[in-house]
Amino acid sequence: MSNSRFALLTAILALTISTALAQAQDALFVHSNGNVGVGTNTPGAPLTVSSPETYSYFRIEALDAPVNTSADMTFTAGPNSNGEYRINVVDGDGPEMRVDAEGFVIAATGFKVGDTSLVVPDYVFEPNYVLRPLAEVADFVETNQHLPEVPSAADVARDGLDMTGMQMTLLKKVEELTLYTLAQEEMITELRSTLADERARTDATLAALQDRMSQLEIR
Repeated sequence: MSNSRFALLTAILALTISTALAQAQDALFVHSNGNVGVGTNTPGAPLTVSSPETYSYFRIEALDAPVNTSADMTFTAGPNSNGEYRINVVDGDGPEMRVDAEGFVIAATGFKVGDTSLVVPDYVFEPNYVLRPLAEVADFVETNQHLPEVPSAADVARDGLDMTGMQMTLLKKVEELTLYTLAQEEMITELRSTLADERARTDATLAALQDRMSQLEIR
């Protein structure tokens, strides 16, 4: 073998070994600052996972967990920022929850929130609950342009929206509205009864007058 050919083969072998070593180093790299890189030797976060593919993902899974209880969490990232974060219970029906690139949270069934600290406003129906007079509600709305205890548009723009708290507030308002409606229904029923009594008395009076007039005409 000529020296030039031997030198070429040596260079190719050295390049191959160098590339393989670089790839091996990048497979799992621990930086001096403590950052860990997988697929990169320049991790910019406590854990950085990098892939040369156009679509990559990071996954945590429990392979030995029983069926319907094993779960995986996957973060995927595509070339057009179209990745998503998934939480999946591995039971054959797809991910249970996803957060897509637009910021939407998609749950397969729905959201359920509840523990001992969640205050459901059924106290509205307690006998000692003081219902705000409607005239006071009208004054508040005219002044503030939103319902009492309900955050305004400016509040939401500044602080965001507590979905659980808002649900409980809306439930409270629905229950108060029910009490207002029941009170109005009771008032309407009483007014109808009063009007019926007045009509009966009026009819009786008219009948008596007509009878009296008939008697006078006979005479």
